Amino acid sequence: MLSTSSLETNPVLISSLARILEIEDGEFEKRCMVSVKSIGGSGFSSVYKVGVFENGEEWLWFLKIVEGEGMVRGEFYSLKAIHLSVPHLCPLPYCYGSLSHSPTSKTTFYDDSPTIPSLPPPSPSLEPLDLNPTTSSTPFFLLTDYISPIPYLPPTSMDPHQRLSYKLALLHSTPAPSEGVPGFPVTTMCGSTPQPNHPLPGGERGAETKNWCQFFVKRRLKAVGERCPKLKAMTKREEGRDVSKLVERVGAEVVPRLVKDDEGLVVCHGDLWSGNCMNGRIERIWGGMGGMKGVDSGEVVDRRGQEDGEDGSGVGGEKRSKVHRESITGEFIFDAAAVYAPPLYDHGIMHLFGGFDSSFWSEYWRFRKEFYLSLPSSTPHTTTITTTTTTTTTTTTSSSPKPLPWDIKEQPTSLDPRVRIYELYHYLNHYALFGWTYGREAEKLMKELLGVGIQGGEA
Repeated sequence: MLSTSSLETNPVLISSLARILEIEDGEFEKRCMVSVKSIGGSGFSSVYKVGVFENGEEWLWFLKIVEGEGMVRGEFYSLKAIHLSVPHLCPLPYCYGSLSHSPTSKTTFYDDSPTIPSLPPPSPSLEPLDLNPTTSSTPFFLLTDYISPIPYLPPTSMDPHQRLSYKLALLHSTPAPSEGVPGFPVTTMCGSTPQPNHPLPGGERGAETKNWCQFFVKRRLKAVGERCPKLKAMTKREEGRDVSKLVERVGAEVVPRLVKDDEGLVVCHGDLWSGNCMNGRIERIWGGMGGMKGVDSGEVVDRRGQEDGEDGSGVGGEKRSKVHRESITGEFIFDAAAVYAPPLYDHGIMHLFGGFDSSFWSEYWRFRKEFYLSLPSSTPHTTTITTTTTTTTTTTTSSSPKPLPWDIKEQPTSLDPRVRIYELYHYLNHYALFGWTYGREAEKLMKELLGVGIQGGEA
C-alpha cells in the first residue's frame, strides 16, 4: 500500500485534481492543500478519501489503487455506463490511469469522450483479450465521487427519485447501447476475477451473436468454472470432484431451459450485493468536467467563479470557468462490474446475499412496470375476433393492453430457478476466490437445477 504522504505529492494525482478543478498545475500547488486518508481496502485494492482545501472550501473524492490496469479500467467504464443511463445512481468516475509519472503513462478522463467505447470484435476465446500482464505490478488509480455515509436514511425521508428502487428500476428499463449484443467494451472484475466481455461470434463471418443464453454459458459459467479447483473429497476413499464437469452439464441442459436467448439487454451493475449499496451524500464537482451528463439535473450550487476577482478571473487575471457543486442525497451503488445483460442477471447476487427487503422489491417492480408502460409502442396491440353465423360474418377489432415482459408480469423471487441460475455464477466465483465452502453450495445448487423444470417441477 502506498503511503498517504507519497500520494499527497504524487504528480499524476495532483495533475488530475487540478484538471477537475480547472486550475493550472503550478497554481494548484500554490493555492491548494491535499489530504489523503486511508479508509480501508481489500486483498486486491487500497482505498482512500482525498480532500482538497482551497480558500476555506473542501472538495472530496474517493480514490482506489490497485496493481495493474484491468480492475480500475473496468470499474471506470462500468460506472460511466451506469451514469450515462441514470446520472444519480452511482458515483461519477472522474478519471483513471497509472500513478507512474512517465512519458508513456496516460490518464483517461470522463469527458475525453461523450460515450463509452463500442464493443470489441467477436472472438471465441474464453480468456480476456485486453489485459496486459506486463503492467500487473504497476499501481493504477481510479478517482470517483466520495459518498459521505449517512448511517440511517429512511427511504420515506428522501426524494422518491433518489431511492434505490426507483433508480435501479430506471437502469433496468433503459436499453443497453449495444443493439442487442451481450458483452461490454472492456474486461471487468468481479472481486479479482476477470470477466471476459468480448462478444461471441455469430452465424455470419465477422458478426457477433445476440444470443444471451450462449454468452452467459461461455463468458460467465464456463469462464469461472475453469478457475474453480476440484472439490475436496469428503472421505479418504473419495476423489476430489471436478466442478467444471457439472458446469458443462448445467450449461447444456439447464440454461437453455431457463434463460431466453433473446432477452432485452440493459446495463447491469454486475456485482450488486448489499455491500455495494450505500445511503449517503455526494458533493459532485463540475469544473473541467462541466460538459458531462447530469450537470443539468438536481440542485446545482455555484460556490465559485468570482472568488479571485469580480469578473470571475483567477490568480493573475486569467479567465477561468465556474466550478459547481451538485449536492445529491440518496441511495447509491458502486464497485461495478458492468455487462449488457437482462435485468435478472443483477437479481442473482441481490437475492444470494440478501439485504433487499420486500418493500424494496415491491417498489422496484412497480417502477419497472410504470417505466415499461410509459415507453412508446412500436406496433399497436389489437385483438381481432371473427364470428360467423348462417347469414353474416362479423369482424371486431379492439385494442388490448400492452403486453408486459415476462419478468415484470411474473416478478420472480429468490426461489425461482430463473433467478437461481444467476446466483450460481456468483457461488462459483466465490468458490474460485474464497474456497471450498462456496464450492459445496455451488455443487448443491447445480444438482438442484439439473432436476428442476422452468416452473420448479421435475424435468
